[in-house]
Amino acid sequence: MVQRRMRGSVMVVGAGVGGMRAAVDLADSGYKVYLLDSAPSIGGIVSQLGFMFPTHDCVLCRGTSDHGYGCSRPSISPFLLDHSQHSNIEIMTNSTVVGATGLPGDFRVTVHHRPRYVDVSLCTNCDECSKICPVDLTSEYQAGLVTRKAAY
Repeated sequence: MVQRRMRGSVMVVGAGVGGMRAAVDLADSGYKVYLLDSAPSIGGIVSQLGFMFPTHDCVLCRGTSDHGYGCSRPSISPFLLDHSQHSNIEIMTNSTVVGATGLPGDFRVTVHHRPRYVDVSLCTNCDECSKICPVDLTSEYQAGLVTRKAAY
């Protein structure tokens, strides 16, 4: 049996519900987790939904003043909060894997980060950047039927 040196870090590619759950579980186990997603935010499609069929459960609003009816299951909001506050999780959005070398447990990954053009350390989600942004793009979420600003 060949012994390999483990470095104690993990990369989870995809920050949807499954990727977020895996990242929290691994981080709670003591691993440094790099959570990578090509989208500008974590949560995947589920984070963009208001209610889930067939039970009409809330996805994000659970526990807020606009909490909907029929919400018997937990929402993904706590997972979103867990990621932003967990010291073992580094979130890399707007990023894609362009290469990987090495062996399982001992590898290097090359990641391409697309620019945001907004200083995320100063962002307060006030939406002012989208109001003054002069560039319109097709909205991927709306299947290209409407436009959105480049900064949002």
